[in-house]
Amino acid sequence: MRMRRSVVAAVAVAVGILGPATGAAAATAHQAGVKQLATVQASPKPSKPKKPKKAVFEGRGSISAIDVDAATVTVVVKGGTKNVRHRTVTVSVSPTARIKRNGAKASLASLAVGDRIEMKGTRAGEVYTVSRIQAQAKRTPKPAPTPEHTETETD
Repeated sequence: MRMRRSVVAAVAVAVGILGPATGAAAATAHQAGVKQLATVQASPKPSKPKKPKKAVFEGRGSISAIDVDAATVTVVVKGGTKNVRHRTVTVSVSPTARIKRNGAKASLASLAVGDRIEMKGTRAGEVYTVSRIQAQAKRTPKPAPTPEHTETETD
């Protein structure tokens, strides 16, 4: 036990004496390595432009305009995710979008202004792209029944 303590103390003294000398040499070598590393890192690769993050959106409202040629629909949104709610949004309809009107499969041309619509899609930057549309034809109020006129007999 005593022998171990003496050996450990001797090693500690040797490191204490030789440590600063080797530490200075190590520091010089480290600085040279840092300079080389700085030279290598001085010419970074050109960065690629970042793509806008895609965010999912949903909206419910009514159609105010349709452009079949441009494949866009303008919707007055009354409810949905916060990025479209209470706004008028023009969305582009992807060619693979699933469109239903009154529960049946439909095309973009079959939609009409005034239809109630539910839509789901993605937003990249300020571009809204719809992947799913469900529309209901505009409700037409039923006419109020007219009371039948009955003549009463008078004496």
